[in-house]
Parts: sequence; C-alpha cells; structure tokens
Amino acid sequence: MSDSNNTGESDRPAPATSYTMMIIILIFIGISCIGNSLLLVCLGLQKVKGHSYIFTISLIASDLFFTVVALVPPTMNYGARKNLMGDGVCYAQAYFIVMALGTCMWHVAFTCLNHFVLVSQQEFFSKYKSHCAMAMQIFFCYAMPILLVLPGLRDTGVHYSDKRLGCLFEEESNISVIVLDTIIFLILPGFITIASLIMAFNFVKKQRNRWVAVNQSINQSINQSASQPVSQPASQPVSQSASQPVNQPVSQSVS
Repeated sequence: MSDSNNTGESDRPAPATSYTMMIIILIFIGISCIGNSLLLVCLGLQKVKGHSYIFTISLIASDLFFTVVALVPPTMNYGARKNLMGDGVCYAQAYFIVMALGTCMWHVAFTCLNHFVLVSQQEFFSKYKSHCAMAMQIFFCYAMPILLVLPGLRDTGVHYSDKRLGCLFEEESNISVIVLDTIIFLILPGFITIASLIMAFNFVKKQRNRWVAVNQSINQSINQSASQPVSQPASQPVSQSASQPVNQPVSQSVS
C-alpha cells in the first residue's frame, strides 16, 4: 500500500517545492477558517433563525470537514516530506476526501436551488421551506456520499506516493466506481448549481425588463399629458343688463 520505503530521496519533490506547497495550502486553510468564522459571527448576530440558518450551519460544517480532511494531512506531509499519517490513515483519507467533496458540492447545489425557488416561486417556497424539507436535504448531503464511499473501503487500490507526498488511487482501481463518483459528486451537483444560477439570473433579468417597460409606459403617458395644452372654458358673453349700470328709480315712499 505504501511505497515510501521503496523510493529514495531523489523521487521526492525538492524541499523548496514541498515547503512552497505547504505555504499555499496553509493559506487556503486560513482563508477557509476565517471565512467560515465570519459567517458564523454574522449568523450569530441574526435575530431570526429559520430554515436557511440551519442549512447554512450545515454548509459551514461540511466545508470545515473538507478543509480538515483534504488540506491538513497534505500540509503535514509536505512539511515533513514524508508520510506522517501511516498507511491506515492514508488509506482512509483518500476516501474521506471524496466523501467530503461530495458533501460540499451537494450543499452548494441545494443552496443555489433553494435560492432559485425563493426568487421565482415565492408561494411554493413558503410551503417548501419546512423543517422536514431542510432535514431531508441535509440528510441527503451527508448520507449519500457515505453510502457511496463505504463499499469502496474494501478495495486496496490506494497507496502513498513519495513523488506526490500524498495518497493516490492506483491506476488499476475500479474505473466504474471512479466514474460513478465523479458523476454523482462533481458533474451532477455542478450542473444543478450552474443551472440554478442561470435560471435565477434569467428570471431576475426578465422581471427587471418587465418593470423597465412598465416604467417607460408610465413616463410616456405622463409626458404626453404634460405636453398637451390645457383647454380653457369658453368665455360667456356678459348680458346687457349686467353690462349697463342699473338706474332704478328711487321709491316714492323712501322720498
């Protein structure tokens, strides 16, 4: 399973390459930890904690899980320039990376899908965003990768490579399993993510164009009414009795 004892120092990357890779991975670990910490602080400041709050917490947990499983062990190996985890941990870590990647990808896919439903179908989303629906999505994001990865743990097609300072799948491993994992963990959630973003963008664009057309028609009607001259009422001729002074004889009784 491990070929670290069969390869010499010349088969490993140069020290400068190893330490550079370690620094790059540490930067990604720091960005992930800082970003997720800020997101947790923002969520903690929210007064209303609904269904999206629970799903976002699950997304943060899956991202941190991927960071710990996929980035921390390679950082240790690049720093020590050898396998510090042992063959057993190296063997399991290769599969845990696949599981963590699938969990993160499906969380992102469901997040984008939920936002599209929220934007385009608000009435349906009010019925759709129940505790049961969110729980089923979270369960799917974790359970499905685990169920697909567990059968592969029986396979011994993982080994440690001094050339890569990491765990790799052997070339003669089951190709069908690799293709199935690639489709379910990468292609399918990636397609759902991209399709949801495109449909949400197109929906917002159509709504914006509709509102722009409505505002233009309103402005045109206002401009037309403002450009028309105000019609004045026709002047009525003054009656002759009203134009002439009234010379009524004074009553004799008054005189």
